[in-house]
Amino acid sequence: MSIKSVWQLLRIEHWVKNLFIFIPAFFAARFSEALILERAIIGFIAFSLVASAVYVLNDLVDAPQDRNHPDKCRRPIASGAISRQEGIFLLVGLLLLGTLTSVFLCPEMLLYTLLYFVINVAYSFSLKHFALIDISLIGLGFLLRVLAGGL
Repeated sequence: MSIKSVWQLLRIEHWVKNLFIFIPAFFAARFSEALILERAIIGFIAFSLVASAVYVLNDLVDAPQDRNHPDKCRRPIASGAISRQEGIFLLVGLLLLGTLTSVFLCPEMLLYTLLYFVINVAYSFSLKHFALIDISLIGLGFLLRVLAGGL
């Protein structure tokens, strides 16, 4: 398990989606307040860790199909660069770190991050196959980020 394959599995480039957490502070004109910015950064980290846990889960679930796809077969779990056991270890570790970071902020943040995770578990296992539900859950993920940022 190389650092490059872990980096690829965590899809850190997708963490940009979690910048939605900063929207409430920005529009409330409180972005320059140190405590607000600090809490938003911690919320960003919490959501990013949980989002990476979701990406790992999705790759674990989809690995058998990904192995037969011309591009997705290069994903770390599908290609064997990261074993299933290592993937599960990363999933649990990321989820634990993300939820502990959420608890550090407030119980409501834990609720938002766990709700985000549970929705994405349902998405990964079945709901992504229904177009209207698929796009609705993706939108809900962004809404949860904004609501979490409002905390």
